[in-house]
Amino acid sequence: MNLKELLHYNITSFLEKGLIDNELDFQRGKIASRKLRLLSKENEKVNKTRKALNKLLYNYEQKHWADFESVTDEQIKESEIAKQTASKEIIIF
Repeated sequence: MNLKELLHYNITSFLEKGLIDNELDFQRGKIASRKLRLLSKENEKVNKTRKALNKLLYNYEQKHWADFESVTDEQIKESEIAKQTASKEIIIF
């Protein structure tokens, strides 16, 4: 099974790194996690991948979004752009 073909994103790069370090990868990871959730019911390996991805998503969110007081307008704008970009990437595939 090739995850990139299933997900339209290569999530293995940040899974191997053990870190999501930018907003675009965070948004890509969120989309991939939703798709993996559907696929994980049929495949235990996919379920393990989804759990590892969700841990990275959680860690990124805790680091960058948990303290609402410190979230800036620029950060929100960057998030919106990343969300749009990740969504458009799916359409292109």
